[in-house]
Amino acid sequence: LDAGTIRHEGRIVPLLDPGAGFHQELTGHENLLQVGTLVGMSRAEMAAKAPWITDFAGLHDVMDSPVRQYSSGMRARLGMANQGRSA
Repeated sequence: LDAGTIRHEGRIVPLLDPGAGFHQELTGHENLLQVGTLVGMSRAEMAAKAPWITDFAGLHDVMDSPVRQYSSGMRARLGMANQGRSA
């Protein structure tokens, strides 16, 4: 098959790199709001989704720390959780 139809609700966001768009000096929370803005979400929408993203990534203890202090695995988990929920 080389043809078809896809139906979706919501946004489609490309999965380029799980940590793409993160600013190393901003905290995890600040980065969530910034990345949400980049994909067209309002701050209120992203703030409402932030608890789910934080739970999914399992990063409660570090979300108020700059992303530069995160391990590569922590950045990947936050990026994947964020891309999964911000779409």
